[in-house]
Amino acid sequence: MKIILCLLFLVGAAQAETLKGHPRVVDADTLAFGEERVRIEGIDAPETHQKCEDATGATYPCGKDATKALKVRIGSDSVTCKGEGRGRYGRLLGFCAFADGSDLNEWVVLQGHALAYRKYSTRYVEAEAKAKAAKRGIWAGRFVNPWDWRRGKRLD
Repeated sequence: MKIILCLLFLVGAAQAETLKGHPRVVDADTLAFGEERVRIEGIDAPETHQKCEDATGATYPCGKDATKALKVRIGSDSVTCKGEGRGRYGRLLGFCAFADGSDLNEWVVLQGHALAYRKYSTRYVEAEAKAKAAKRGIWAGRFVNPWDWRRGKRLD
Protein backbone atom coordinates (compact mmCIF):
# COMPACT_ATOMS: atom_id res chain seq x y z
CA MET A 1 0.00 0.00 0.00
CA LYS A 2 2.82 2.42 0.88
CA ILE A 3 4.48 1.73 -2.47
CA ILE A 4 1.26 2.49 -4.37
CA LEU A 5 0.80 5.76 -2.47
CA CYS A 6 4.41 6.77 -3.18
CA LEU A 7 3.94 6.01 -6.88
CA LEU A 8 0.73 8.04 -7.00
CA PHE A 9 2.52 10.95 -5.32
CA LEU A 10 5.39 10.79 -7.83
CA VAL A 11 3.00 10.62 -10.79
CA GLY A 12 1.11 13.63 -9.44
CA ALA A 13 4.36 15.54 -8.92
CA ALA A 14 5.41 14.82 -12.51
CA GLN A 15 2.26 16.35 -14.00
CA ALA A 16 2.68 19.49 -16.07
CA GLU A 17 3.12 22.78 -14.24
CA THR A 18 1.60 25.95 -15.67
CA LEU A 19 3.00 29.40 -15.01
CA LYS A 20 1.20 32.56 -16.02
CA GLY A 21 2.12 36.21 -15.62
CA HIS A 22 4.55 38.79 -16.88
CA PRO A 23 7.94 37.09 -17.07
CA ARG A 24 11.40 38.58 -17.04
CA VAL A 25 13.20 37.68 -20.27
CA VAL A 26 16.54 36.21 -19.21
CA ASP A 27 17.53 35.49 -22.79
CA ALA A 28 15.74 34.45 -25.96
CA ASP A 29 15.19 30.90 -24.72
CA THR A 30 14.76 31.45 -20.97
CA LEU A 31 12.01 33.24 -19.04
CA ALA A 32 11.73 33.85 -15.30
CA PHE A 33 8.50 34.05 -13.35
CA GLY A 34 9.81 35.28 -10.01
CA GLU A 35 12.39 32.71 -8.91
CA GLU A 36 11.10 30.03 -11.31
CA ARG A 37 13.01 29.80 -14.59
CA VAL A 38 11.50 28.33 -17.74
CA ARG A 39 13.70 26.93 -20.48
CA ILE A 40 11.69 27.55 -23.65
CA GLU A 41 11.38 24.03 -25.02
CA GLY A 42 12.27 22.97 -28.55
CA ILE A 43 14.39 25.99 -29.45
CA ASP A 44 17.98 27.12 -28.96
CA ALA A 45 18.84 30.81 -29.26
CA PRO A 46 22.26 32.46 -29.55
CA GLU A 47 23.91 32.99 -26.18
CA THR A 48 23.91 36.46 -24.59
CA HIS A 49 27.53 37.19 -25.55
CA GLN A 50 27.39 35.47 -28.92
CA LYS A 51 28.24 37.47 -32.04
CA CYS A 52 26.95 36.83 -35.55
CA GLU A 53 27.53 38.46 -38.92
CA ASP A 54 24.81 40.29 -40.82
CA ALA A 55 24.33 40.20 -44.60
CA THR A 56 27.15 42.73 -45.10
CA GLY A 57 29.60 40.76 -42.96
CA ALA A 58 29.42 43.20 -40.04
CA THR A 59 29.51 41.63 -36.58
CA TYR A 60 26.57 42.24 -34.26
CA PRO A 61 25.45 40.95 -30.84
CA CYS A 62 22.88 38.41 -32.06
CA GLY A 63 22.27 36.94 -28.59
CA LYS A 64 21.46 40.35 -27.13
CA ASP A 65 19.37 41.27 -30.18
CA ALA A 66 17.33 38.07 -29.83
CA THR A 67 16.71 38.77 -26.14
CA LYS A 68 15.67 42.35 -26.88
CA ALA A 69 13.28 41.24 -29.64
CA LEU A 70 11.51 38.84 -27.27
CA LYS A 71 11.28 41.53 -24.56
CA VAL A 72 9.71 43.93 -27.06
CA ARG A 73 7.27 41.28 -28.35
CA ILE A 74 6.10 40.41 -24.83
CA GLY A 75 5.94 44.05 -23.78
CA SER A 76 3.70 44.31 -20.73
CA ASP A 77 1.56 41.32 -21.74
CA SER A 78 1.04 38.12 -19.85
CA VAL A 79 2.64 34.85 -20.93
CA THR A 80 1.53 31.31 -20.11
CA CYS A 81 4.05 28.47 -20.01
CA LYS A 82 3.09 24.84 -19.65
CA GLY A 83 5.95 22.86 -18.22
CA GLU A 84 6.77 19.37 -19.36
CA GLY A 85 9.37 18.31 -16.86
CA ARG A 86 12.67 19.78 -15.77
CA GLY A 87 15.99 20.11 -17.54
CA ARG A 88 19.42 19.29 -16.20
CA TYR A 89 19.75 22.70 -14.54
CA GLY A 90 16.42 22.37 -12.74
CA ARG A 91 14.58 24.76 -15.04
CA LEU A 92 11.02 24.00 -16.06
CA LEU A 93 10.94 22.94 -19.72
CA GLY A 94 8.02 24.84 -21.18
CA PHE A 95 5.92 25.49 -24.21
CA CYS A 96 4.81 29.11 -23.88
CA ALA A 97 2.09 31.27 -25.37
CA PHE A 98 1.67 35.02 -25.67
CA ALA A 99 -1.46 36.69 -24.24
CA ASP A 100 -3.21 36.26 -27.63
CA GLY A 101 -2.64 32.49 -27.45
CA SER A 102 0.00 32.33 -30.18
CA ASP A 103 3.05 30.09 -29.74
CA LEU A 104 5.93 32.07 -28.21
CA ASN A 105 8.51 29.35 -28.89
CA GLU A 106 7.55 29.27 -32.57
CA TRP A 107 7.62 33.08 -32.82
CA VAL A 108 11.25 33.25 -31.66
CA VAL A 109 12.24 30.71 -34.34
CA LEU A 110 10.11 32.33 -37.09
CA GLN A 111 11.82 35.67 -36.45
CA GLY A 112 15.22 34.05 -36.94
CA HIS A 113 16.22 34.55 -33.31
CA ALA A 114 16.58 30.84 -32.52
CA LEU A 115 16.98 27.45 -34.14
CA ALA A 116 14.80 24.40 -33.80
CA TYR A 117 16.60 22.37 -31.12
CA ARG A 118 16.35 19.05 -32.95
CA LYS A 119 18.26 17.25 -30.21
CA TYR A 120 15.14 17.56 -28.05
CA SER A 121 12.27 18.27 -30.44
CA THR A 122 11.41 18.60 -34.13
CA ARG A 123 8.34 20.70 -33.39
CA TYR A 124 9.87 23.95 -34.78
CA VAL A 125 11.77 22.63 -37.81
CA GLU A 126 9.19 24.05 -40.22
CA ALA A 127 9.34 27.47 -38.52
CA GLU A 128 13.12 27.39 -38.85
CA ALA A 129 12.86 26.59 -42.56
CA LYS A 130 10.55 29.58 -43.05
CA ALA A 131 12.92 31.93 -41.22
CA LYS A 132 15.88 30.62 -43.21
CA ALA A 133 14.06 31.01 -46.55
CA ALA A 134 13.08 34.58 -45.63
CA LYS A 135 16.62 35.32 -44.35
CA ARG A 136 15.23 36.63 -41.05
CA GLY A 137 17.41 37.34 -38.04
CA ILE A 138 20.54 35.21 -37.88
CA TRP A 139 19.66 33.66 -41.25
CA ALA A 140 20.49 36.97 -42.98
CA GLY A 141 24.19 36.34 -42.45
CA ARG A 142 26.55 33.90 -40.76
CA PHE A 143 26.40 32.41 -37.29
CA VAL A 144 27.57 29.49 -35.21
CA ASN A 145 24.88 27.14 -33.94
CA PRO A 146 24.33 27.98 -30.25
CA TRP A 147 25.15 24.41 -29.15
CA ASP A 148 28.49 24.63 -31.00
CA TRP A 149 29.18 28.14 -29.65
CA ARG A 150 28.77 26.84 -26.08
CA ARG A 151 31.46 24.27 -26.88
CA GLY A 152 33.88 27.01 -27.93
CA LYS A 153 33.34 27.29 -31.70
CA ARG A 154 33.39 30.87 -33.04
CA LEU A 155 33.04 32.54 -36.44
CA ASP A 156 36.36 32.43 -38.31
